[in-house]
Amino acid sequence: MLKYIYKLIPTVNRSTRNKRIIPIISGVTFFLYQFYCKIFFRKRFNYENNNIIVTLASYPPRINTIYFCIQSLIRQDYPVSRIILNLSNDEFPSKELPILKKLRKLGIEINFVNQNLKSYNKFYYIANSNPKSIIITADDDVLYPEDWVRGLINTYNQYPNSVVCYRAHLMRFGENGELLNYSDWLHHSSGIKGPSRFLVAVGVGGVLYPPNFFSNISTEKKIFLKLAPTADDLWLKAFGLKNGYDVVKVNEFSKIWFDTKNSQKTALKNINTKESKMNDIALNNLFKDYNLSVYFKNCCSKR
Repeated sequence: MLKYIYKLIPTVNRSTRNKRIIPIISGVTFFLYQFYCKIFFRKRFNYENNNIIVTLASYPPRINTIYFCIQSLIRQDYPVSRIILNLSNDEFPSKELPILKKLRKLGIEINFVNQNLKSYNKFYYIANSNPKSIIITADDDVLYPEDWVRGLINTYNQYPNSVVCYRAHLMRFGENGELLNYSDWLHHSSGIKGPSRFLVAVGVGGVLYPPNFFSNISTEKKIFLKLAPTADDLWLKAFGLKNGYDVVKVNEFSKIWFDTKNSQKTALKNINTKESKMNDIALNNLFKDYNLSVYFKNCCSKR
């Protein structure tokens, strides 16, 4: 169902003229999808032993709306081996919430973690224990089309040494080679597919990390908590650069994502000032600590 609706929606770069209609379509889609899942009930997801893991995290304000996100994940037309939901013990002292029982019946693994790493909960624990697997991260409030995994895997098969995503921003540099502020980047990188070291994968649309991408990640925990505690996308970019991974998009143009809050999951709005400043601080920390400037020699403002 969802993949057909998504095909009707323009990509981000073409959507500024559709700001009013997109939220309406998103709300109607979520409303209809709830009925669709009840009518075409799926007891469990069809897993396959192919070493592909989909992992996501959640927290109390979103846990009661995560069900339909999970429904969209178990209805993928490309099977995966595991779908894992990561929750912190301090936020979920009760392990037997009704929604969790409901998710377990669908075949979802619930992984409770002792140290709450916030946005890093999504991938850190699973990647650390499964470094040789293909890791696909998802957000807990997005409705993913049925061909979402297939798109990531097909692109990965073409570019096996790259991080694969549906949405990415393009880093830009000044005339003297200095990295411009986050708010001055080419957001959504319309018309650019990659692979490129200048692209930064954005987690909202889902990101695929190749096998061994997360090798030795356990040694990085103290570093990312110090340098970029709230900017996991940026740390992942730095970590990937250091290990020789470029970024490639499934399509040249970024998708608009529907979510379970009846609103569009996109960034057509202006970049949040506070978030942008925090990203600039994280970028400055990462560039210095990882010496990332060596990867961007002879950059210019046209990038």
